[in-house]
Parts: sequence; structure tokens; C-alpha cells
Amino acid sequence: MDAPRLRSLLLRGGLIAGANWPVVIAQGLSESVVRALAGIPLAGAAMLLWLVSVPHAAPGPAIDSAAAALTALAAEPAALAGVAVSGIVAALGAMAFGAVMKAGGVAVIVAGEARARAAPAAARRVPLLSAAQAWSTARFTHGCARFGPRFVRLGLALAVLETAVAFGYATAIVHAYRTFVSAAASWWIAPAVAAVSVIALTVSIVAELGYRLTQLVVVADDCGVRAALRGAGGFVRRDALIVARLCLAALALSALTFAIALVAAAAFGLVSFVPVAGVVVLPLQAAVWVVRGLTLPFIDLAALAAYASVYRASPEGTSSQATVPARPGPASPATLPPPACPAEALER
Repeated sequence: MDAPRLRSLLLRGGLIAGANWPVVIAQGLSESVVRALAGIPLAGAAMLLWLVSVPHAAPGPAIDSAAAALTALAAEPAALAGVAVSGIVAALGAMAFGAVMKAGGVAVIVAGEARARAAPAAARRVPLLSAAQAWSTARFTHGCARFGPRFVRLGLALAVLETAVAFGYATAIVHAYRTFVSAAASWWIAPAVAAVSVIALTVSIVAELGYRLTQLVVVADDCGVRAALRGAGGFVRRDALIVARLCLAALALSALTFAIALVAAAAFGLVSFVPVAGVVVLPLQAAVWVVRGLTLPFIDLAALAAYASVYRASPEGTSSQATVPARPGPASPATLPPPACPAEALER
């Protein structure tokens, strides 16, 4: 695939995501809620343990207090099990909430891409923005209800895979450290650690890509998880080069956005030493992280729209190639007959 076509796909995906900007906000908010749901219970447990350990800990740095808290926790198996169960429950709840919200967002983006197919390939800005507008509360909630359970099962599978990758990576790093301590000649440890890190990162990226493509196939073909996995695998085999370049481009844009936000927040932190200007540093840093929190979901949804364009253009892709009909009248969605294709189901 040549560079102009890659830019065209990314631009078209960005316009589709921009036309459905409420989905970007919804996904940004849902990701923030997921972090809060997963992090707040663990942070509260850590703070409680630290407060409990303070009366029994000798004066010293915070790391000593943390060690004392962990020692006291290890002496109480029931407390340790309670903290572990609370962390698992919080993580599972956050994952389920994020998966359900993602289902509604993917449904809207796929519907927007289906509408944008009617626009000419060279159409940009206003024509494509107008054609790709598919957001509605009914469509979003319908996507959450219809595809949410399947997305939750996909999220559980991804969580198990990433946990296995993290456990294997941690085991390899610990084994390398012990070898480094015990071996006399350990010049090969650093290259081995670098190789293991690259392998773990590659497996995580491939798993995340497969997760997103499977979500796309679930919504585009309205099929089960197993059929979607087979469809995503066939999609990658047919268009491996296009998918790989889109994935790398999205990763590069996300990394660049994160780096710019980090540098901007650090630069504003330097201004905090100025007596008068330091008052506005906190709002500026908050604005930087808000922009970052909206830009990353935008890149994610733009890449998803680009994947959907390639998937629909594939000769063996989704069967819903007909022109998307006009928005139905005021009839209730429950009384409408079964649609002929998934795209029409998302139009209700």
C-alpha cells in the first residue's frame, strides 16, 4: 500500500470520528471512569494499610512504612485475600463497564463508516462530515445492549492473555536478575532482557490489534465471538500489509500525543516556581491531560473507522455492502422487521 492511500484512509477515518464526536467524549469519559474504578479501591486499601502500620512502624522513610504494611498484611491471610478479591472485583467491574461503552462507540463508528461509503472517495471535510454523522443516543444504547455481552467476553479473554504475558515477562526478568547476581560472566543478560521486553511488547500489541479487529467484525457482521475471531483472522491474512501499516501509524500517533502531553505538563510544572504565574499552572496542566484524554480516543476511533473501510472493501468482508437506507420514521425499533444486514440494524 502506498503512502497516499494510507494518508487517505487515516484522513477519512479521522473525519468519520470527528463527525461522531460525542463518541470520542463518551469513550474518553469511560476510560477515565475505568481507571477510577480500578484504581480507587486499591489506593484506598493501600492508604488504610499504611495508616494501620504507622503506629507499629519505626520512624523512617515511606518505603519502610509500606514494607511494614505488607508484612502486617502477609501475617493475616484473610486480610490479604480480602484485598486481592476487592482488587479483582474492581478490575472486572471496570473492564465490563469499559467493554459495554466500547460496544456502543464501535456501533456508531461502523454505522458512520457505512454512511460515508455513499460519499465520493475524494470527498473531504464538509461533505464527508455530513455524510458520516451517525450519532444518536438510541443507536449508542442499542449498540451497548446488543454487543455489550460479546465485548465483555472479548475483554475477559484479552485480560487473561495480557495477565499471562505480564506473568511470563515478570518471571523472565526475575530469572535474569538472579542469573545476573549469581553468574560471573553475565554480559548477555542485557540483550536477553531487551529481547524478552520486545517479545512481550509485540505480543501485547498483536493481542490488542486482534481484540480491536474482532470487535469490528462482531459489530459489522453481527456475529458471535468465535465467528468474529475467524473473520478477523481472515481479514488480517487478506490485508496484512494495510492492517499492519494502519496499526503502526495509530501507535505512532498515540505515542507522539502522549509524549507531547508529557512534555507540556512538565513545562508547565517549571512555570510553577514563578510566584504569580504559578497560580495558573494547575488549570493548564489539567487542560493538557484533558486534551490528551480526548485525543487518544479520537486516534483509536479514527483507526477503527479506517479498519472498517478496508474490511468493507475486502471482497470476502462483511456482507452488508448495500447502501445504508434512510433513517426510519417514528416507529418503535422493537416493532420493525428484522433487517437484511447489520448496517440496517444499526440504523434503527
